[in-house]
Parts: sequence; C-alpha cells; structure tokens
Amino acid sequence: MKETTSRLLAYAKEFLIAGERELEQDSNVAYMQAILRFHDAIEFCVRAVIEEYNINHDRNSDLLPLMKFINSFFTDKKLPLASQMDFLNAARGKIKHHASVPSHEDVQRCRLYTKDFLEQVTKNYINIDFFTVSRLLLIENKAVREYIELAENKVKESDYLEALILAKKAFYVAKPSDEAFIVKDRFLLSSFSLVPGSGLTTEIHSLEYLREPLGKIVDKINKLEESMALLMMGVDTLKLRRFEEITPHFSFYFNGCHIFWSSEIQPTEELAREAITYVVDITLSWQSRGIVSHRPERSPRYRILRNPLREIRNEDWAYWKENESDDTEVNE
Repeated sequence: MKETTSRLLAYAKEFLIAGERELEQDSNVAYMQAILRFHDAIEFCVRAVIEEYNINHDRNSDLLPLMKFINSFFTDKKLPLASQMDFLNAARGKIKHHASVPSHEDVQRCRLYTKDFLEQVTKNYINIDFFTVSRLLLIENKAVREYIELAENKVKESDYLEALILAKKAFYVAKPSDEAFIVKDRFLLSSFSLVPGSGLTTEIHSLEYLREPLGKIVDKINKLEESMALLMMGVDTLKLRRFEEITPHFSFYFNGCHIFWSSEIQPTEELAREAITYVVDITLSWQSRGIVSHRPERSPRYRILRNPLREIRNEDWAYWKENESDDTEVNE
C-alpha cells in the first residue's frame, strides 16, 4: 500500500472517530457535524482507492462522481452500499444547502452506513482491515510518534506495564507547557516555596505559624493555574484523570525522573490500548491547535532580561478607557 494511500485512510478513520464523538453531545449541531464528518470519511476512503490504483479522475469531482470513476475502472466489482451512500450524500446536501437538521435516527443510520462502507472497501480494494489503520501517520512530532510505536510493540509482546510507561512518555513529550497559556509568577515559584534561603525573608521564616497556611495558599494557586492551563489546552479533565489513574506516576527531578506503579492495578492489554488511544487523541487535538510540545525557553521575565525592551513612546491610553465615552477622540 502506498504511503499516500495510508495517509488518506488515516484521515478517513480520524473523520469517523470525530463524527462518533459528535454524537456523544446529543444536540442538533452535533448531529449536523457528525453527518459532515461521516461524509468526509467516505470521501477520503474513496480517494484512497483512486490513489492506490492511479485511477484517472476529475480532482474537482464530488463523492458520487468519484465513486463512478472507480466503478468504471473495475470490471469485476462495484463499490458497496450504493443506495446507502446516496442517503448519506443527500443528508449532507440538506445540511449544507438547505439548513436542514437531521434526525437522531438518520444520523445513526449514516454512522452505520459509514462504518460498513469503510470496512468493506478497505478489505475488498486495499486488502486491509480498516480498523487496524494507524492514525500515527497524522502525528507530526517524530518523538511522540516513536514512543507510541514502541508502546504498541510492547503490547504485541504482552509487556503491558512497559507499554503504559512509553504511552506516558509520549504524553509528556506531546504536552505543551503551562507557560504557553499562563504566565508563571516566579515570586510564587521561588520566593513562596517556603524553603529556607529560597527568597522569603528570615523574619517570615521565623513565624512558624505562617508557614503552613502560606504553603496551602501557594499550592492552591498552583493547582488553579494548572487547571486553567488544561482548560485552555482543550483537555477533558475527566479523561485526563482516567489516563493518570491507569498509567504509571512520574516524579521528575533535575535531570531525570522516578517512575511509580500501584501494586493494586494489574497492567492489561485493554489498559495499554486505552492509554495509547488517549495519547493519540490528545496529541492530534493539540496538534490541530498548533501547540504540541510548545515549551517557552524561559519565563517571560527572563526573556526580557536577555532581550531588553525598548520604549517607543508614552501615551495617555489604556484599554479600559476605550468604552468610557463615545465622544473620546483617538490621537493619531
């Protein structure tokens, strides 16, 4: 199979998964989005067949004409589910051109038609099982891709704990820094670390009764910042919590980490595959936002010290003044 064919099939799988996730929301907008995603999955699959066999076609053609090109090329077989694809195509057309909201029943029918079509076409035309198509081709970060590939190999070797460790490593490599979304206050990170000599004055350290409440305040602020960063990353905290529960715990220090595992949890193939799937999902989500493993080199304060800012001018302007009066004149 050609690499371009594999990539097209990976996109087809991604669109199918995206459509099924839309249905979890159970809303009219989600129904419409799901139909569009299912249609995209079919079209990418059809184009994969065209790419694999170098079938002559009009690149600007829509789905149904593309299917006719394939049926004309092969004399011994036809693409399956013709009437079902007509139904899906019509449902898409009603959404795009008539602002028609599909029913829950119609969306479920389209989901089943899409899965059946993808499975039959990849088996009969490309000789593979559609559900074994790897989405790793879509991950741009090479290190993340390699860790996931290693994890999948460990699953095949039945070394499930090592697979979970590798999946967790892939997650850490892919995860963007909190500082890509929030500005870490170095005063809280260092001066309020409550370690003698770290920045707090001797007088504060001498007040032992302040140390515990101050420590709790700092911990709370750090947790709020972490939660805010995760929200801005588009992370589902419940799914992340599940991922953390089924994967080893990493405790990092200056030049390495300690890896811990609960003896109460038995590593299994199901847990390993669940963890790997989560990492692929969240990596592609971050990738779509352009933030995979984005890590600022230093805090903004350190960057300013390294590259001092030059003042251009001073103005009597502040953003909160803009809406105070409609008669405010803008100085040019």
